Amino acid sequence: MVRTMPTYVINRKKLDFFSDEQLKDNLPLIKCGVEDFNSEITIEVTSDRPDLLSVQGVGRALKGFLDIETGLPSLSTETLKKSGVKVFKDADVLMIRPYIVSAVVKKKISEEDLIDLMNVQERLHQTHGRKRKKISIGIHDASKLKPPFYYKAVDPESVSFTPLNEEKEMNLKEILEKTQKGREYAFIIQSFNKYPLLVDSNNNVLSFPPIINGTLTTLKPGSSNLFIDITGTDFEACNSTLNILCQDFADQGAEIETVEIIGSEKIETPQTTPEEMLLDLKEANKTLGLNLNEKEAIKLLRKQRLDAENFNSMLKCKIPRYRADFIHPVDLVEELAIGYSFKKFNPEPPSLFTKGGLSEQTILTEKIRNAMSGSGFIEIENHVLSSEFLMDKCFVEKFIRIQNPVSSEYSVLRSELFPLLIETASKNTYHAYPQKLFEVGEVILPEKQVKTNLNVSALILSSKASLSEIASYFYILSKSLDIEFKLEKSESKKFLENRGLSIKVNGVEKGFIGEVNPEILVEFGIEMPASVFEFNVSNLHVTKIKS
Repeated sequence: MVRTMPTYVINRKKLDFFSDEQLKDNLPLIKCGVEDFNSEITIEVTSDRPDLLSVQGVGRALKGFLDIETGLPSLSTETLKKSGVKVFKDADVLMIRPYIVSAVVKKKISEEDLIDLMNVQERLHQTHGRKRKKISIGIHDASKLKPPFYYKAVDPESVSFTPLNEEKEMNLKEILEKTQKGREYAFIIQSFNKYPLLVDSNNNVLSFPPIINGTLTTLKPGSSNLFIDITGTDFEACNSTLNILCQDFADQGAEIETVEIIGSEKIETPQTTPEEMLLDLKEANKTLGLNLNEKEAIKLLRKQRLDAENFNSMLKCKIPRYRADFIHPVDLVEELAIGYSFKKFNPEPPSLFTKGGLSEQTILTEKIRNAMSGSGFIEIENHVLSSEFLMDKCFVEKFIRIQNPVSSEYSVLRSELFPLLIETASKNTYHAYPQKLFEVGEVILPEKQVKTNLNVSALILSSKASLSEIASYFYILSKSLDIEFKLEKSESKKFLENRGLSIKVNGVEKGFIGEVNPEILVEFGIEMPASVFEFNVSNLHVTKIKS
């Protein structure tokens, strides 16, 4: 699977605080690769730094790196004024799109500001927001609205409004069917009976997240009272995105005011209090091959727009909430390395000589890939981390939960590949059918001792998808891998009644095969019949596999 880093263009004049030499020499050292440098600069940003998707974010990071302006930015150190605006969150949205955060921004925007803002918004949607599934952003002219606001779930045909860039009113169902944005992002919510909506006290529609805003609140040059709403499936992702936008506005001199979100509990957003994480400086020095003292380490962290202080022989580090990339103390070690500058590290040759070669698992995996690709399947590569929601909806009974997950989307270790293939299919309903997908990858099983297996799974979506068809492809794969197996009836809820089988080798269950239960397909907005197999290939001996 090819992954590309976000790339965008900055007008050179917007970074005129810095010399050409400063930009060319230092942008690559702060995770901003320079692809083109003229009157416009083409920048490629690493995907873990959504705060660098704006000219303000780049300028902020570069000022720190060059020791011009260090430590926590203003939003992390100041107490924000309360706007008095409230958003009431209805319990009905909790199973659809459970989180909303908001802010009020006081700043008169120009036409150029507006273009930049829309571009940054879309970059955040496509990257940090996972194409709006994880987070989506609405920015409104608040002068046309009457607070408080209400975030609720409504029947798709019960509310009509004029969507952005459209001329006539449509209900929510029509918006998904008739507008470009509706068709593009319908997969996120179309499996639900109700859709999320944000309205004011006069029932004026601000937004239909994550699809589109209403035309009433369209921003125009001269707008000076802005209301930001961010909805999503993960609170920290929503809050970090709001902090990115608010810090960008604050860097331009805007006044940021908080909004009260009232649901089962009350919170003020944006939440700007820095996160704290402890760093063992001895371990950091060992990892980097350096000998930094506490004072030097704190200075380097401040160059990275963090802060730190001594705490029980450790460093207590403070991280601004617009930084969405901190999971483990090793991330602080990386910040030390960047602040120190990679130019100063001296590469050393490895102390041991090793002869490379393909592992048995790699040879086996390639054999499976060749067999499946030869049968017309497209390979998918998903992450081993997944969500409990996804496992539950696909009737996966056993899996390992992660303690204190950073995101609800990565809260469990997958024990089957099948649910992630279904999720992939749900995101591609606008492509032509039939679709044939497969994945070969690791799964983690919650046994007495945690066990890692290598599985292969294949999914067919077609009007003619059947048990016999998917079984024929498994038979082809089994011949390629020299596997002898038996099929027995399965009672799994994954399958239509009497249309599921378990795959056994030497009397031991190694997988399953069958026609997917329509309940699962409906949950994911898939209207096409589907059949699937999944098989554990961990204990196959490569010596039996013909090249």
